[in-house]
Amino acid sequence: MLFLVWRSHNLMNMDNPQVLRKRLTAFYIQFYLGLFAYLTLTYFFSNDTWMIILKNLVLVPQIIHNIRLVHKPGFNLHYVIGYLGSRLLIPFY
Repeated sequence: MLFLVWRSHNLMNMDNPQVLRKRLTAFYIQFYLGLFAYLTLTYFFSNDTWMIILKNLVLVPQIIHNIRLVHKPGFNLHYVIGYLGSRLLIPFY
């Protein structure tokens, strides 16, 4: 599914195979390095408080990205606080 999203964002480069191959390689490198870092941190720090809170703040980068680009419809502050707040209640409990 992640590849389909990437492909939809990079449709303009589908006609040049060399540029497409270069961008696809960069995508896979970033994906697997991020996955390796996440799994390594989860394995070594799974019971630490900061890691539990960090796992529950997974949507914060997407929220910041949407605010910065001013996507329509505008974000609802009650929804964001409600969603992230409910995810953070479990670790703080």
